[in-house]
Order: sequence, then C-alpha cells, then structure tokens
Amino acid sequence: MYIYSPDLVMKKTPLLTLFLFLLGQVCILRGQSVFYSPDSITCDGKVFAVYTAGGSYDSLVWDWGNGARSTGVQVWQQYTQPGSYTIILYRYTGTAYDSIVKPSYIQYSPSGMPLPACIPGSGTYCCNYGIVQFGLNGFTHNSRNGAEGFRDFSCLNLPDLAEGSTVNLTLGSAASLPQDYRIWIDLNNNGSLEHPAELWFSADNTLNVNTQLSVPVAQAQNTPLLMLLSADFAGSQPMPCSTPQFGQAELYRVRITPAPDKPIASFFSPQENQVSCNGHIAFTNTSQNNPTYFIWDFGDGNGSVQQQAWHAYQQSGTYTVSLIAGNSAGADTMVRTSYIHVALSNVCDTMLMPVSGSRVETYYCNGVVMDNGKKGNYSNNTNGTMILAPSFAKNIRLSFTEFSFETGFDFLYIYDGPNNSYPLIGKFSGSNLPLGGIIQSSGPALTLIQRTDDVYTLPGFTALMLCEMGTEEALLPEIPLLLYPNPAQGDVYIQSELSVERAEIYSMQGQLVWQQNYPQGILHSGTLAPGLYQVRLYTNSGVRLHKLIRN
Repeated sequence: MYIYSPDLVMKKTPLLTLFLFLLGQVCILRGQSVFYSPDSITCDGKVFAVYTAGGSYDSLVWDWGNGARSTGVQVWQQYTQPGSYTIILYRYTGTAYDSIVKPSYIQYSPSGMPLPACIPGSGTYCCNYGIVQFGLNGFTHNSRNGAEGFRDFSCLNLPDLAEGSTVNLTLGSAASLPQDYRIWIDLNNNGSLEHPAELWFSADNTLNVNTQLSVPVAQAQNTPLLMLLSADFAGSQPMPCSTPQFGQAELYRVRITPAPDKPIASFFSPQENQVSCNGHIAFTNTSQNNPTYFIWDFGDGNGSVQQQAWHAYQQSGTYTVSLIAGNSAGADTMVRTSYIHVALSNVCDTMLMPVSGSRVETYYCNGVVMDNGKKGNYSNNTNGTMILAPSFAKNIRLSFTEFSFETGFDFLYIYDGPNNSYPLIGKFSGSNLPLGGIIQSSGPALTLIQRTDDVYTLPGFTALMLCEMGTEEALLPEIPLLLYPNPAQGDVYIQSELSVERAEIYSMQGQLVWQQNYPQGILHSGTLAPGLYQVRLYTNSGVRLHKLIRN
C-alpha cells in the first residue's frame, strides 16, 4: 500500500487523513532498515548510502536534507557545510509513492585539524580492494571499500593508547585477493608521516588482519596525532604519500598517553650461550611497563641509547652487560655478569648469501647459512653464489629450518659440488622445506645460488650446516709430523722439523675449542672434555690435519 502525495491527502475526509497519517507512521518505523549508510557520522562530508529492502518499485529518490536530491540504489552525496541532516527516501510506483524518514541521520562534523602534508590520492578502483572494517582497542568503524577513494575519518573518537601497552588491531576487506596493509602514526606531530620511522604496522599478502600490537613511544603525548591506514593489492607495498592503484587510504586521529608505571628492565642476547668468533653481538630489549629511554653498557667502555642494541667487540674476553630502562615514572637496571664471551678468530659461524658474485667458505664446518636479509626479507635482484667447501670435510649436511621464496619467481639452486657444473640437487621456490628439510652432499662441497626478481621479497631461508670430518691427512715421509701422546689425558706435544705457526683444535662438530699462535711444540689440551678432536696445524709447508683422542 502506498502513501499518496500530502496535497492529495489534504483533500480527503479528516477520518481518512488520520488513517493515512497513522499508516505513514507505521511505514516510517518499518523503514529504518530500508536503507543504510556507513557514513552516518562523516568527517569529510562524503556520504555513501544503499537501498537494502526488496519489493517492486519504479524509482528511488533520495532527499539529502540540504536541497540536493539523487536517484538510484547506491548513491553518493558530498556535503559542504557541517551540520545535522535528515534523510528521506521516496519509492515511486507510477505516481504513487511511500517514504522512509531518518531524522538527523547524517552528522557532518569535521575535526577542524589540518590534513597531512601530503594526501594519498584516489586510484583506479578494482576488485573490492580497500578497507571495509577497522578496529582498534575496542573502537570499530565500517566503511565501503576502495571505490570511495581517500577518506578522512579524523573526527571520530578513538580510545587513548598508552605507550608500550598491547592493543588489538583488526582490518577487514571485502576482496577475495590478498592485500598489503600499512599504518603510520605521526609520532612527532609535525604534520608529516615519515617512512619507515613512523610506520606502526605492516602486513603483506594478507586477506584480513587480526593481531596485537605494542603502542609506540610518541614525542607528542596527550594530543591528537595523524594515523593513516592504507591497503592495496599484494606486492604494492604502499607508502604514506603514494596513490593506491586499486585500494584506498583512510585517515584517523589517535592520542598516545604516557606510560603509567616504572619500567622493569630486561634483555637477552641470542648469542648468550655461544662464544662469538667475530665479536658481533645483538641484544633484544624485553623491558616492561613502557620505557621511553634506554642506556646500555656493553662492558668494554662502550654503550648505546637505542631500544634494540648491537655492538662489535674489538677484543677477546668475557663482558658484563647492563641496561637501564626508564620513563617519567622512574628507571630500573638489569645487570648480566660475565654474560658475553668473545674469542676473535678468522673463523665464524654465520654465513650470508651474497647479493651478487661469489663467496667461498673453506673454514666453516658447522654454523648457520642464511639469505642476505638474515631474519628480514632477502633483497630484490639477487644473483649470488655461496660455495661451501671446508678443507677438512668429508661431506656436508644442510638442515633447513625456514624457507619462504616467492613461488615461481625467486629460487634457491643447490648443486652437489664446488660449482654449478656439478649435479643439480634441486631448484627450490615457495614455502616447502627443500627435500623435506635435509640436503646431503656426496662429497666435500655444496654450491648454493640464489636468484630473485625485482618485484617482491619474502623471509628467505635458514639452514643449519654440519659436516663430517675427513680422514687424517697422509704425512709426507721426508717431513714427518707426530702428535704424542695420542690418546692423551693432558698436554700434547708436536714432534716435527716443520715450523708450526698456528695450532687450532676443533670438536667433531666443527667448533673451534682451542687455538694458539706459535705453540712452541705444545698443545695445551688438558682442559678439553674427553672425546674425539681434530687438530689443524699451520706450517711453512701447508696445513696439516690430525685426529686427537682425549681420554
């Protein structure tokens, strides 16, 4: 049943007028779900609305409350003056119509604050890319998708975020294809979003996001800060000022408040249970209660004020490391005594693939082999070769713990020998561990070649390397060299006419356990645990390898 024109209704009897008025009220009440707008509160004046009911009709006419009208099932309106607007939707069938009224449905209230120094443009929308739902620490906001282009939602009231606290983040998309997501916060409140210094969140090749984040430290506290969300197709890697190609960017504002409690200082090093042979040590800060400043003491007269620290020790030794973590509520100190052990040597246990060219490793017999990005992503356009050929190895075993290469575009080639003319063990891409995770050479060498394109990068690979020791080197009869006693319980003596310039003792896992320049005919092995070892002697006629049994 339709409600006719008010002009026509006024010509009817009072009883009929009352009946039609009451019927009109029923239509209004039922009509609250007939159309919907995600922009009932708009900060930029842009409003999208959609007719959601069914039924038979000839046309839809929207009255936006500002003198403007439009027609269609899905409609846009741009308000130019802040205010509260009543929306009326008319459904026409012939000359008859009914109407749905939503009083003060649209609230246009700009934030009154300036936009960023650069605003991402609106690209060519495609494929439902963009953001349809954003949630942060209890706040939720729905929007359409990339068809809207850039949107300013900076007038919405987001909850305050305390520095260092953990908050929930959700990002929803209507796209069936994965996207790259980014969030920046203008932590210094200078009106510009710097990358990567103010990048808060990043997720690539993802459909939807549901995660937890730590609130960063802001130079400008208790004041509204720009927060920019961007989403575009997988591989786009959006930037703060770039125009999304198919997706969109949304602007919000958020306040970051100071940390309320005194910090609890805490840290560790991934190398805490190892002896570093190159002195390069990384420290991971795990301090709690939102510290805003840090003071490191590495125990060798050097320090740092960075949150996460890295240090290169220049001398062998054992070092005590301390960290002071503080904020406006106070400071706390953690001291780790005799924590870092450094024994500088030309042999080290971490091998990174070169970006280009070749790297030949002849000293290592155990350790870790990784792509050039370490725990980050590998580089674009790599074409590097790593030849693993320890001079005292019988064979080499690689145990892969991580493997992630762009499928069909980035590859790791492994050859069973010291160059790529030897048999190809495999050409590996994707996310499966090569050959289930274990690569075994048939001889004393493996060749790894990494080739990547220029479009997209992933975390790459990590492999543990372990080689089986070779047999004892045959002695030249005219220049004998003897170790005695062997087996031994204490020191071992060298008997030879050769001049020994350096002596090294390795465990059967390839770890350097003792070394000395010009040993003067004595290997001080009395502190070694019982077991089988390999002795490496550098002489004026070359390197000699011998087995040593320690009782």
